[in-house]
Amino acid sequence: MTEATLLITGNTDQSIAVTRETIRSKCAGSIIDDVSSLEAKRVGVGIRISELIQLAAPINATQLTMHSTDGFSATLPLEIASDGILIFELDGQSLIEAAGGPFRFFTIDSAECGTAVADHCANVKCIERIELV
Repeated sequence: MTEATLLITGNTDQSIAVTRETIRSKCAGSIIDDVSSLEAKRVGVGIRISELIQLAAPINATQLTMHSTDGFSATLPLEIASDGILIFELDGQSLIEAAGGPFRFFTIDSAECGTAVADHCANVKCIERIELV
């Protein structure tokens, strides 16, 4: 079985494909081993989006759009999305699809859908691509 890949595209120096192993090797010092320490309702291992997108060297990006495997997408201002967390692992394994994997984004202390820029609707499951605009 091939490892899940997350594409980071758009206003970048280079579009890249990221795997769980890429995150572990290139962002080791930025990994959050227990995301429940930031948001009690969440579990797993994650990384702040701001750290992850640096791998693609963003150029003048002001927004970030997360695209899900089911066609759903959510766009946030980069300054807000940067504090969000991408969960990529649970119990030493890739995050399974039933848990929103292989990559799942959430904003800390998000509001009810339709009530704020960083609301529950911006918590995207099954992400396959992050586009910097």
